[in-house]
Amino acid sequence: MAKLLLVEDNELNRDMLSRRLRRRGYEVEIATDGAQAVEIATERAFDLILMDMSLPVMDGWEATRRLKAQESTQAVPIIALTAHAMVGDRESALAAGCNDYDTKPVELKRLINKIKTFVPETAAPPARPAQTAVTAAPTADAAPVEGTVLVVDDNEDNRDMLTRRLQRRGYQVSLAESGEEALEQMSSRLPRLILLDIMMPGMDGIETLQRIRADHSRHQLPVIMVTAKAESNDMVRAFELGANDYITKPIDFAVALARIQMHLTTAQAAQQAATPSPPTAPPQPQPAAAAAPAPTPPSTPPSPSVPPSPSILPSPPTSPRPWMAPAAFTPPTEPLFANRYLIQAPLRQDILGPVSAAQDQHTQQPVLLHVFKADPGPESERLATAFMQEIGELSQVRSHLPPLDYGQAQGNFYLAHNVGAQGNNFNRDRLLHSVLATRQPWPLDNVIALMDSLLSQLAPFHEQQRPHGGIRADAFFQLTATSVTLVDSGLGKRVLMRLSQQSAEYRKRLLAERDYLALEQRIGRLVMSSDLYAAGLVGLQALTGKSLSSLTGRGSGIDWQRHVNVPSEVAAWFDNLVSGNQIERYEQALAARAALQSLSYSEAVVE
Repeated sequence: MAKLLLVEDNELNRDMLSRRLRRRGYEVEIATDGAQAVEIATERAFDLILMDMSLPVMDGWEATRRLKAQESTQAVPIIALTAHAMVGDRESALAAGCNDYDTKPVELKRLINKIKTFVPETAAPPARPAQTAVTAAPTADAAPVEGTVLVVDDNEDNRDMLTRRLQRRGYQVSLAESGEEALEQMSSRLPRLILLDIMMPGMDGIETLQRIRADHSRHQLPVIMVTAKAESNDMVRAFELGANDYITKPIDFAVALARIQMHLTTAQAAQQAATPSPPTAPPQPQPAAAAAPAPTPPSTPPSPSVPPSPSILPSPPTSPRPWMAPAAFTPPTEPLFANRYLIQAPLRQDILGPVSAAQDQHTQQPVLLHVFKADPGPESERLATAFMQEIGELSQVRSHLPPLDYGQAQGNFYLAHNVGAQGNNFNRDRLLHSVLATRQPWPLDNVIALMDSLLSQLAPFHEQQRPHGGIRADAFFQLTATSVTLVDSGLGKRVLMRLSQQSAEYRKRLLAERDYLALEQRIGRLVMSSDLYAAGLVGLQALTGKSLSSLTGRGSGIDWQRHVNVPSEVAAWFDNLVSGNQIERYEQALAARAALQSLSYSEAVVE
């Protein structure tokens, strides 16, 4: 049996590769850095060394040079493994003393062929019995989970990694290599949740999902899509067909586990809510009480009143009202808010209603006015409840926003952001989106200053663990050429996201909206980096002088570098902001701002 030394600092990489090599008959020992590799190889004999070149303590280049300089190890073949597939890497590896070179992610068949050129071929490993459902004893901190998670993926590495890690958390795992096999398994045993790869030969994930949803709803059987294309038409199609969520490859297990636990909990709660409660015992008869005296009629009839209700919000008072918590809500008593707010210029038509620049007729102050139009029936009550909840949550960040006024009149809801502190000449020409609409690229220094200003506006929200959710060019009032102030609370988009969790119609509307929304936000999940994605798009509009649709309208990814040449540091920073994969973005505004302030760059060149 050939003996290999695998030198790899990444736990997932070494775990997966060592297991696959052992299954093919190799004996594998592990080293996690270059210094440890030199020590182990000096003490024990190996037939071949697989050397990662990017290692801590001592990198692979130096470890290789030392091994080749020692008489006891200089004859041992070394295959370099590196994720940096750059021109000259192979030559550099060979110059350091490596006998061959391979790139990551490792393609096992190719690597095995290279190993065979240096060491005798090993005997074939014993065949493993076929196994569908697998279980393992949970770790000490994991609670066993009833039911099975079905992993559907044609990639052996992905199935292997997810199986072992889910088992350690106490989950039962069932495996399928194709959509056809998954459906066959489901015909005899229904899993609790499915992790479904999109790109598979034969029946792909989209068709498999469509078959699943023909019999099982989103609440009955959660399906999490697994894809390497976070911003693609396939993902949009998947959510239209009823996918609950998605994770991207390479899989971050902590993220995958959090999504699995969340959807299992949600599905369980939905099923419990759908289960009828047992009938309650009839009330016991009570002794008859003395008849109460009849009420004395009032001398004058009372005025009609509307009882307080969580679906009723206040209409505007005759003078500016300080911010109020939901507990302070009172029944509406005033006429239609249109009598108070004079529309000066329409700005945009959101899903829930129009947004306009207006003037408060009572105070003569300029405002940014959002109107939320409720659909008839149950949707009206849902809108009222979602609106009230979001108004209440604004308490966390109200000191960072302009004064608010809000209310309800004739079935419509409104939110007015008072921007009087910015001057009485507020109109759409003072909003940042109007400046960007000139389609003139900004100097890079101005763009950097703009982004610093945008991120500083977001930081207080993120410090309170509250994503804004409504960042866009017309959410900012421009003070100077590079300084802006936030005049939109983001409440509209947050209300829409709440509604999308309760209504298929609103879910469909949100999913269809691209604009400044990252994919996770379009499916109703808002994270801090969703704000950074939107802020990054605002900055790219300024940098390129291009419209938002020209930057986002090509399907997968944000296509911006064809419009402008910028220093690599700046390009990498913007790419982190607007990555389709939320894991690749900065975590929150302060981290992105710190990275921005550390950039050293020269001027951009617009093409």
